[in-house]
Amino acid sequence: MEKFFKLFSCNKIVRGKSMGAIYLLNRARIERVPLDVCDLISELEVYSINFIKKRYREDIVNQWISYLIKNEIGHLTQEPNRFNDSPNEYNTPSLIQRAQIEFSLNSSYNISSLVKKLDLLLCKHIEVRFVGKANYDMLNSFFNMFKTTCIRSISVYIESYHSSNIKKDMLLLYSNNPKISYIYIFNAILNISWGNIHLIKKNIDVFLDKPWNLDHLLINFLFFTESLKYNTFYHKKIAINKDGVIKNDLSLPHNFDTVDTCDIEELINDPQFTFFWNINADSIESLKDSELRYAIYPARELIKQGDHFFLKE
Repeated sequence: MEKFFKLFSCNKIVRGKSMGAIYLLNRARIERVPLDVCDLISELEVYSINFIKKRYREDIVNQWISYLIKNEIGHLTQEPNRFNDSPNEYNTPSLIQRAQIEFSLNSSYNISSLVKKLDLLLCKHIEVRFVGKANYDMLNSFFNMFKTTCIRSISVYIESYHSSNIKKDMLLLYSNNPKISYIYIFNAILNISWGNIHLIKKNIDVFLDKPWNLDHLLINFLFFTESLKYNTFYHKKIAINKDGVIKNDLSLPHNFDTVDTCDIEELINDPQFTFFWNINADSIESLKDSELRYAIYPARELIKQGDHFFLKE
């Protein structure tokens, strides 16, 4: 029987303008390869190895098949139809997947109501920023509201926390709230960490205002499938600043309604709020020709000029 080469279903070929890439989604790695190799792999997925050797130089075919098998990118088979590709569709029941919440002792919006709304929208991930001074009672009360929700992970940034019991308080807060992934506390006396709790001497603005490094690649199945169709920075995300004003992201200038006066479910059906959700990497000028585009988190304000979209530098 004829032999065929098949990619493992968790590996995906992406073509750029001048290079190609193989996304090894289960190993968080990308192998960059010439475009001719992308063509070769595509043909190997359809035709037998012997047939391909008649179209390419045999030594080149043998060289690349050996490389692909050695790096566990694919395998040989005599029954290629028994192996299906993994689906590329991004599916999640969440109407809002991620939320940023800014809160302070002076915030007057109804945080309890907001948490309930996010739970109804099946929000899964929360980033919380406590502006100004925070104390244990406020933090404990705040996180108690999330315990019975469907939210899976919470990342915490605290601008200031001055207490002689800071280690005891933070360890207790962390252990009592298993949904907390990590805690960063700024304006600390020294830099020190206790597991996923980090004290940092720097100001919170220096840390949070630092632009995301676009060279830092995110390689996993969920991010890849979302990137194929959506803008992973904007898509299914909502942000609420310390005054209760809704944004697409806390770093962006545009404001929408306030959380106390707005029905969030109606807002996410507003074309203005969701305008950039579908502007994926294929539509962004600086990304569309890159073979790495589906691993780049485009954490920048998106600018529309005519029919073109650009990342604001």
